[in-house]
Amino acid sequence: AFGDHAWNLQISANKGAIGHLLGAAGATSSLNAVLAIRDHIAPPTINLTVPDPRCDLNYTPLKAVERKISVSMANGFGFGGQNAVCLFRAYDS
Repeated sequence: AFGDHAWNLQISANKGAIGHLLGAAGATSSLNAVLAIRDHIAPPTINLTVPDPRCDLNYTPLKAVERKISVSMANGFGFGGQNAVCLFRAYDS
């Protein structure tokens, strides 16, 4: 979906840090995405020590990365095949 730009994106997940919160999982992922924009920090994926070499993406394992973040995306994949994507963008005055 992102083509050659995919490697420029920081990939992270919060489930390793907080577990699966069932109905609250989407809300916490969205909050994580919004805070990444506010603080300009890509949060780490806790417990990700060996990324799958067959899925070559710019993961953020174990340690946060400071960088300019103006757009962030939260993906939610629920039970029974429910999927949702939320895009957040910094407000520019």
